[in-house]
Amino acid sequence: MTDEDKGIGVEGTTNRYGKSSFVLSDKTKRVDAIYVDPLHSGWPMRLAEVLVVPGGVEIAVVPIDLTVADGRGTV
Repeated sequence: MTDEDKGIGVEGTTNRYGKSSFVLSDKTKRVDAIYVDPLHSGWPMRLAEVLVVPGGVEIAVVPIDLTVADGRGTV
């Protein structure tokens, strides 16, 4: 989200290598938030106030550990 309050942003889907790309204005130095919503095997996450850097931003998705109880106490 480049402007989360106004709901302005872009959406991308990863390729088979887990990479997604989109073009932002050259004036964009940071984005309000990046939302990551894996289809499976990873927890959804929201990263706030992300700096835009040359070469892109790499995000590691936290894998779901099926041997550990979740917030509901289930395994």
